[in-house]
Amino acid sequence: MLGEHIKILSGYAFKSKEFNENGHGIPVVRIRDVGKKKSNTFYSGEYSEEYLLDNGDFLIGMDGDFRLAKWQGGKALLNQRVCKIMSKESSLSKEYMYYMVPRELKKIEDTTSFATVKHLSVKKIKDIKIPLPPLDQQKKIADILDAADAYRKKTKALIEKYDELTQSLFLDMFGDPYVNQYNHAYVKLESLVKKKSDLVDGPFGSSVNTKVDYIENGEIPVIRTKNIGIDNRFISDDLKFMTREKYETLIRSQVLPGDIILTKVGTIGNTCIFPEDYKEAILSTTGSCRIRLDEDKINKTFFLHYLNFYRTKMLEIASAGVQAFLNMKHIKGFDILFPAADLQNQFAERVKAIEEQKAQAQASLAQAEDLFNSLLQRAFKGELTT
Repeated sequence: MLGEHIKILSGYAFKSKEFNENGHGIPVVRIRDVGKKKSNTFYSGEYSEEYLLDNGDFLIGMDGDFRLAKWQGGKALLNQRVCKIMSKESSLSKEYMYYMVPRELKKIEDTTSFATVKHLSVKKIKDIKIPLPPLDQQKKIADILDAADAYRKKTKALIEKYDELTQSLFLDMFGDPYVNQYNHAYVKLESLVKKKSDLVDGPFGSSVNTKVDYIENGEIPVIRTKNIGIDNRFISDDLKFMTREKYETLIRSQVLPGDIILTKVGTIGNTCIFPEDYKEAILSTTGSCRIRLDEDKINKTFFLHYLNFYRTKMLEIASAGVQAFLNMKHIKGFDILFPAADLQNQFAERVKAIEEQKAQAQASLAQAEDLFNSLLQRAFKGELTT
C-alpha cells in the first residue's frame, strides 16, 4: 500500500475574506492552481509555516480532476482540498512516485461517482497499490522516464513555437487588427460568402433529440462544439453520428470538407477547417456555425488566422447579453480585416511552410507519447530494468 511509504499533509481552510489578487501577502495554492506555474491568488492573514510550499513539492487536487503535479511557483500556502504528498525516501523515491501515482489516480477518478464534483479522500490515496522494486531500481526507472518525459516536453514546446511564429508573421504582415496601423479596409463577414445559405448555424434543439438521433457509429458525423479545438484543430475523439435519413431532414446545416466551423456558445470563438478525411457531416444543435467562404473574395488561411485575433472581440460581443453566446446576426456583422489579395496569398504560402514543419513536430510528439506510455507500462509490469 502506498500509505506505508508516504506522508500526506492536507491543506488548511484559509479564510477567503483574506484572499486578494493584488499581490498582498503570500500566494495560496487552490485546486485550480494544481499543475499551473503559479497562483494569482494571495493571502494576507496569519498562517502556520506547516502549510508553506516550496518548489519541487508534489501536490494532489482532491476535487474534480485528481491530478498530481510538481509545484514550481515558489513560496506559497497549501489551501484546503489540496494535499502535499511526501515519500519516505528510505523506501520510495519521490521521482518514482511522481510517475507511478497519476495512473492510479486516474483509475480512481474514472470509478468515482459524483452528483456535482468528484471528491478524493486521503484514505483512497493511501490505499493505492504500485509496484515497488528496490530503491536503486526505482531511481533508475525514474531517470529513464525523466528522459522520455523531457523529450515529450521539448517536442510540445517546439509545436508551441510554430504557433507563436504564425502569430508573429500575421502581426508583421498586417499589423495589430485592433490598431490597424497599415490602414487596411474592413468588410462585414456576410459579404464574403456567395449566398445566405453559406453562413448558417446548427439545427434548433427541437429538431434533434440527442438521445435518439445521435448514434455511436453511422454514416454522417455530427460536429459538436467539443470537436472544435482552440488551436484550429478538428478533434475526432468521441465523434457522434447520425443516420442519413435524419440527416436529410437537416441538410441546411450540412458541412463539407473545407468549410470553416466556428463555435458560438460555451467555448466561443474556437475555429477549424472541416478535414478532407470525411465526405460530409452535420452541425449539432445551435452551438456552432458553418462558414463557406467565397474564396475568390478572401483567402481562407488568412481568414482563419484573423479569426484567432478577433476572438477577443467575439467574447466581448457574446458577453453583452444575459447568457454568453453569438447569434447569427452577430457573426454576419463581424468586421473582417481586408488587406490586398496578394498579401493574403503571400501569408498563406508562408503559413503552409510553417504548418509542414509543425506537422513533422506533431508526428514526433505522437512517437514521444507512445514511447513514454510504453516505458510507463513496462515499469508497472516490472520489465523496465531487465
